[in-house]
Amino acid sequence: SRILDCCFSDRCHGVSEVFPLLRSRLKQMGCLSSKVGQTPEPQDEEQPALAQHIHVDVVIGSQVKSIVSKHDPLVIMIFGGPGTGKGKIIEHLCSMFDFTLVNGEDLMLRAIPKKMKISRNRVLETNDDIRRFLDEEPYHLSVEALFKLVSQEIAEQQTARRRRVYLVDLMPNLKFMLKNEHLVKDDCSEAIQQFEAHFPGSVTIELSLPVEFLAQTMAPLCAKVSSTTDNPQGQSDEVDMSRTSRRHALYENAARSIVNYYSRAERFIRVDATSGNKEAVWEAVRHLTASLDFPVKKHDDPVVLFNFENLQMDWNRLNMHVVRLLDIAPNADSCSVVSTLEKLAQYVESTSAECSRFVVQVEGTRLATAKTEQLKRTIMFAAPAPGCADQAVHDLNKVAGRPDHFKALCSTEDETLVFPSSTDDEFCRRLTVMFSESHRNC
Repeated sequence: SRILDCCFSDRCHGVSEVFPLLRSRLKQMGCLSSKVGQTPEPQDEEQPALAQHIHVDVVIGSQVKSIVSKHDPLVIMIFGGPGTGKGKIIEHLCSMFDFTLVNGEDLMLRAIPKKMKISRNRVLETNDDIRRFLDEEPYHLSVEALFKLVSQEIAEQQTARRRRVYLVDLMPNLKFMLKNEHLVKDDCSEAIQQFEAHFPGSVTIELSLPVEFLAQTMAPLCAKVSSTTDNPQGQSDEVDMSRTSRRHALYENAARSIVNYYSRAERFIRVDATSGNKEAVWEAVRHLTASLDFPVKKHDDPVVLFNFENLQMDWNRLNMHVVRLLDIAPNADSCSVVSTLEKLAQYVESTSAECSRFVVQVEGTRLATAKTEQLKRTIMFAAPAPGCADQAVHDLNKVAGRPDHFKALCSTEDETLVFPSSTDDEFCRRLTVMFSESHRNC
């Protein structure tokens, strides 16, 4: 599923390009058997690249904080063309901060067939039907129509029980919509002002990726797809890049006047997406959103390294936050391990909106000298950590200079705890379960 998520992100690749990559990865994982009598091809072990700490520039308009703090409902419009990671960021924001997503493309795809069926008894069942209809009558798709549909959708979802924040993905991504001449306007002021008459609290998030940086941002994924396709003609990645660049230019052209309007009004958040590292871009967006005091619904699953060996490493390079136990639990040198873990779990919970990777310095505490038999027995389950924790452990081992310096366990609540490999396995298991219990009770 992670491979497919990568391949289909931002709809950059078609199905024909995905299957060769998926087949190649499945073969490397040993999930595809060889033909009878055929010797399996030797596979070089693929090591993931070291995750680097990448700085992402974020610029905030002078009016943003005031609008965010005062308006209910609040509307956040998000813009970002192919390659910016907009889809994943929308997914994370709605999951972590409980934003309500309003998608302009979906609204338009529902509204046009409904309107035609009522007014003309004409049935438009597929996207191709809608495309052909818009080729005949393109004026049905416009910026004004999009804002009107979004306004109606928000009004229908309104409730007085709690504050609502609407994340609006306004611009369509479908190529036939982006090419519609009525969607592109030099001045969208009137349409925006009509929308703001109903919902005056609105700001934008712009994932900025100039087209000249698109090639270097998309190159790693295109190269990965190309290397797994059988193409005797030697077709290069330029075809893919050419398509993506054209779609990116169409998107930028359609969104430009709206983005410029909010920029002039100082109601914008501009996030630099030129690094191509979507995790780093998400970390920047997450940190900014948390700093604006939005309530957190669901935190990212934490990764906690217990530094029993007091290793000195470049933790910033690994995007890990260093926690000294004696700073958050001053009595950790004398109080019980359970009490210390409760303090640590509370700290992780309170800061997890800003960060999800922690290094715990245990020196000077009872935890540093605790033995396995001092930790309570438990029948709860803790297993070797799978998935995203693989990358965290790989990065740690690479910086440490040894392929097996660290090991990790995953709790039933999806917390990942990392330990030096020399740490007793049963001690690690019990500590993982105890931390998970404390974290769950926060």
